[in-house]
Amino acid sequence: MTIRYRADIDGLRAVAVVPVVLFHAGIAALSGGYVGVDVFFVISGYLITQTLLADIDRGRFSIVAFYERRIRRIYPALFAMLFVAFLASAFLLSSFDQQRFAKSMAATVLFASNVVFFRESGYFDAAAELKPLLHTWSLAVEEQYYIVFPLLLALVMRWGRGARNALLVAIALGSLALSIYATPRWPGFNFYLPFTRAWELLAGALLAVGAIPAVRRAAAREVLAVAGLAMIVAAIMLYRPGTPFPGLTAIPPVLGAALLIHAGEGTRVARLLTWRPVVYVGLISYSLYLWHWPVIVFTRFAMPESIGAPTAPAVIVGTIAASFVLGSLSMHTVERYFRNRDRFGRRAIFVGGAAGSLALLALAGLSFATQGLAFRNPAAHAIVSRTAGELDRLNRSPCLKLAGAPPAAGECVLGADVVPSIALFGDSSGAQLAASMDVLAKQRGLAVWQLTKAGCPPIAAARFVPANALRRECPAFVARAQAAILADPAIRTVVIAGRWDALAGDLYRAADAGGDPTLAAAQALASRRLAATAAAFRAAGKRVLMLGPIPLPPRDPFVCYRTALFAGRDVAACGGYPAAQEAARRGKAMATILDGVVRDGVPVIATTDLFCDLRTCRTASAQGPLYMDDVHLTREAAAAVDARLLDAAAPRR
Repeated sequence: MTIRYRADIDGLRAVAVVPVVLFHAGIAALSGGYVGVDVFFVISGYLITQTLLADIDRGRFSIVAFYERRIRRIYPALFAMLFVAFLASAFLLSSFDQQRFAKSMAATVLFASNVVFFRESGYFDAAAELKPLLHTWSLAVEEQYYIVFPLLLALVMRWGRGARNALLVAIALGSLALSIYATPRWPGFNFYLPFTRAWELLAGALLAVGAIPAVRRAAAREVLAVAGLAMIVAAIMLYRPGTPFPGLTAIPPVLGAALLIHAGEGTRVARLLTWRPVVYVGLISYSLYLWHWPVIVFTRFAMPESIGAPTAPAVIVGTIAASFVLGSLSMHTVERYFRNRDRFGRRAIFVGGAAGSLALLALAGLSFATQGLAFRNPAAHAIVSRTAGELDRLNRSPCLKLAGAPPAAGECVLGADVVPSIALFGDSSGAQLAASMDVLAKQRGLAVWQLTKAGCPPIAAARFVPANALRRECPAFVARAQAAILADPAIRTVVIAGRWDALAGDLYRAADAGGDPTLAAAQALASRRLAATAAAFRAAGKRVLMLGPIPLPPRDPFVCYRTALFAGRDVAACGGYPAAQEAARRGKAMATILDGVVRDGVPVIATTDLFCDLRTCRTASAQGPLYMDDVHLTREAAAAVDARLLDAAAPRR
């Protein structure tokens, strides 16, 4: 089998990488630009399989030679980027973020970063925009795939053509079926792991092994090429970051890439793809992909006050330009240099790859040993680690009940060693109050029974959409928690705490057994069911207190605070936000979700005045940040809320 260079495939690489870069940089019109990664998978599957088939046909297949090519292709540019990124992290990141960076860097060297990011994709996960190496998940998927695929291909080449192709088709269909099944159930698993991505690489492999009959007619090939390009462009333009992906929605870009490859070189689309500037972008696409995301993320950290805010046009243009410059430099000075077999033989490549890996792992080890290079600013590290530790303890709390049934009697009791007379019933808006409430309740001789579950509004007889692993458990958890409270005669007061703004907005919606409701219908349903939940407690003779909306900043203030603090900059730039903005958010929640309980006479405990004056809502105090992330209070801030709650909830004499 002879492999002939196809410039149009390098052009297709440009079609893949440019939307990814522009989407990540903040070009809103390309909201589905992330599908470029899927186009890359198809191209990789096609080209690598071609190379393997050529080796097998010549009787020269060697797994050692295969991995030499992979190391020569992948390692030099990757390691250069990682080293520069480590230096940037030492200058720009807080100890908290730097240690997270080091963890992802070690995983990237070991081609396991997709597993790390999958394991981090939980309820309290840091925003994707704060992970400089997040994009390396796709490299890890490819390398994990290529651990198995070359050996599998060498084995099945001994079979008949039909049996070989049937097996590859079966594996591809199985992977696609798993991806479709996992889309609504295990989104992190579905996105990051190779089991649900293998079909995309196999789509290219099936083209390479000739499983798809060649198209001879020129007119038909023109149609295939236009259709393929249209599928990719449509996905780039029409998909949104919230589009369930991969799964069924990955089929158009994957099929589109396969059609473009299969249509061949002679079509009008192929000639467009062979335009020299397009081909050049394709040639630098690997390095461009490597560099663009660290450039974007570290630029955000260099301007901490803008993290989470819309990106300024000048910053968008600057990061795109810098990415292309670095990608071009990397291709010309690193990639091409190490591809020279006369300069670097097989032994040098393996030894150099091992040495580079060990050096980067040693740098990651230094970060772990020094708690994120904390020696750079010990005073800042003390404040940052305290707040980060609070979030970690909340995340790990068994009483947050990320899964499972409500706590049994005697479990998750806060405060004094007495029979609980107060129940704290809610989602993490309630759980965030537990640490300080434990201290305050003990001082007052009170005990509080905590029944909380992350992501589950304390509303009975409702489900919440879009469903995920947490929210699917909500109806059962809420029903059992409510029943446990009703069955306990010692509980005299029930404090209900939820993130009401999430239901008033569109983060998730309340629904009944029917289909997914409109926002207005979901708000009305949530209001009715919340009022009914409170009414059930009151009918049992229990007092009900509703924790009103806690002020929430428009973006995570702790990120800005810790970054500015470590850089020795004025944290005032990370200060408050307009009180009018908070008043509008609170008013919407009160008018759409809490209106039913207000009409029924349930007291709503206000907290706005604890954080806001007439003009500004604070996000930090002289002691440190008031928020652990964008929605959860630090212990200092929670203590003020708890004091007010316990004043209202204490048993009446």
